[in-house]
Amino acid sequence: MTAKIVCWNKKGESVFDTARKTISWPIFGVIITMAVLAFVLIISSYTQKVVEIPLELQAEIIASRFIGAPECFAYQDSQTNRVYPGVIDAQKLTQERLDSCYRTASEKGFKEYNFELVVGDQHLLTNNYFNKVDIDISQGILVKQGAEMKPTQLIIHVQRRI
Repeated sequence: MTAKIVCWNKKGESVFDTARKTISWPIFGVIITMAVLAFVLIISSYTQKVVEIPLELQAEIIASRFIGAPECFAYQDSQTNRVYPGVIDAQKLTQERLDSCYRTASEKGFKEYNFELVVGDQHLLTNNYFNKVDIDISQGILVKQGAEMKPTQLIIHVQRRI
C-alpha cells in the first residue's frame, strides 16, 4: 500500500487547495468584469434611446419660430405689442426677413436644419436649402394683409442634412 503524501501549509490547507484558488480567482475576475461591462453598455444604450428626440419633433420646434416669433413672420399689434402666433404679417413675409430670422453658417450650414416655406404661391428658402425634403410640416395659419385676415396653409419643407 502506498502512502499518499499531501503537503499542508500553516493554515491546514493542502497545496492543491491553494492552486485551485490561484486559478479560479482570475477566471472569476474576468467573468465579473465582462458582466459589469455588458451591464454598463446595456444601460447606456437604453438611456440613449430614452433621451433621443425624434427628428419630426426637432424640426417642428425649430420651425415654430416662423409663425410664433415677431422677429420672424408673426403679426405683432403695434398698439398693444401683443404677438399673435399663427397669424403671419404679409408685409414681413420676405426673403430678407427669413434670412434675418433663421440663418445657418455658409460653410457648415448644410449639416443643420434648412427650410423652404410655402405660403400660397410664395416660396422662401433658407440659405443652405438644396431641395432635399426630409419632412413636410403643414400648418393652418392666418395671413394678415391690412385689416383683412385670410386663412391659408403654411407648408414647411424640412431638410435635415445633405
